[in-house]
Amino acid sequence: MAAVLLWQPALRGAERTFTDNAGRRVKAEIAGYRGSDQVILKKGRKEFPFAISKLSEDDQKFVRNWIKANPGAAKFSFTFFADLRTSKGNTQKVVYDARVQRQPKQYSMTITERNKANLEGLRVEYQILIEDYVDMTSDRYKRLALSYSDRTAYVQRIMASHTVGKTKRPGRIDIDTDTFTTEKYVDRDGTKVDVAFTDKVIGLWVRVYKGDVLVGEFKDAQNRKMDKLQWKPSSSDRIVKLEPKE
Repeated sequence: MAAVLLWQPALRGAERTFTDNAGRRVKAEIAGYRGSDQVILKKGRKEFPFAISKLSEDDQKFVRNWIKANPGAAKFSFTFFADLRTSKGNTQKVVYDARVQRQPKQYSMTITERNKANLEGLRVEYQILIEDYVDMTSDRYKRLALSYSDRTAYVQRIMASHTVGKTKRPGRIDIDTDTFTTEKYVDRDGTKVDVAFTDKVIGLWVRVYKGDVLVGEFKDAQNRKMDKLQWKPSSSDRIVKLEPKE
């Protein structure tokens, strides 16, 4: 699934005469910046990107100080793509109870900045949300076998954070999440299935930060329940939480 997000804050700098390293001058104001290598200049109604490294030393210092003072002026144009893969041929049966099966899954995501800005230093946080009907850690599947009407699910929230380093392709971030498992409980009576419960992936939620400033956001919803959930900040690089369904 792909989506485009244009992040365009309204902060602007005072008009200034900028000089490039060839001595050419242009009178413009700063409209924003992309990554650590591009400043967005505005002349009249026209905005255009300019490589900071091609400005004079004084202008480079001015621009970098302006960026430091205005982190919320980051101006990116992101495209997101996410793919949920299931290892169909690798379903794992739990040895001590053949009624429970585990199925490995993994998300692959690509975040692309249309203007190929330097994305080094950005922080990507993501949360994988799962309706957890089969909670083996607390032997909850045993209670499912005793009470067919007990179909209350918990929300399993897998959180992780990734700081972007140097990328092989300019303006592109590729991330494969850690493999996670969904579980399926099947209670059979001969050839008849009495009851079956299956964990369901709700979706993937991604946020991109420049320092503490949110500069991009994307949801890959597998069902409508995604809209009812709230983003919950994590205090750890990777954490798995169980919480009551909202």
